[in-house]
Amino acid sequence: MTTQGSESHLKHFSKTTKARKGRKSGAEYSDGIQCQICGKLYKNKSGLHYHMQHHTGKYGHKCQICQKGFTTKQSLEDHKLKHSGQSYNCDYCEKSFSGKRGYEIHMRSHSGLYPFYCDLCSKGFSLQKRLTEHLNAEHKGEGFKCETCEKIFHTQFGLERHRPKHTGIYPFMCDGCAKGFLYQSNLKEHRKTCQM
Repeated sequence: MTTQGSESHLKHFSKTTKARKGRKSGAEYSDGIQCQICGKLYKNKSGLHYHMQHHTGKYGHKCQICQKGFTTKQSLEDHKLKHSGQSYNCDYCEKSFSGKRGYEIHMRSHSGLYPFYCDLCSKGFSLQKRLTEHLNAEHKGEGFKCETCEKIFHTQFGLERHRPKHTGIYPFMCDGCAKGFLYQSNLKEHRKTCQM
């Protein structure tokens, strides 16, 4: 399913693009796609497609009871639990959740196991969004500095992905034309049209 008009909101980047407002916590995309409405960055059209549903109001999944729209089927299924009266209850603090996802995210706070960690201070976060907020609030201007251009990255990974822009040595190279790519998926896409 394609959201009508979403193509007009795409802005492609062939050079490095800052993703602080995007979905990758300070990391960078070599070929990102930016929402022209709010500036958030996405790695691919699919990510932007789901995001655009929030702007257009044209959701792919709709609750038949209250007509609320959702970007994913899983979000709709979690929402339907609100209407059924079913809930997930925390055994530690008595909080109650209508959706399984919210409950699972909450349980991370009790287990101490987090899927997202700050590379600068090792603090853990249950959501990528919270890590991004932390980086922008607590570590703005800090991080891993590029020796060549002095650009600062929140993660070592972000810096490693940036370095080839100066060295010309990329992890994925086209055998036909010797063009370099940061991501294997970009190389695969390039090979479809490479003239060499």
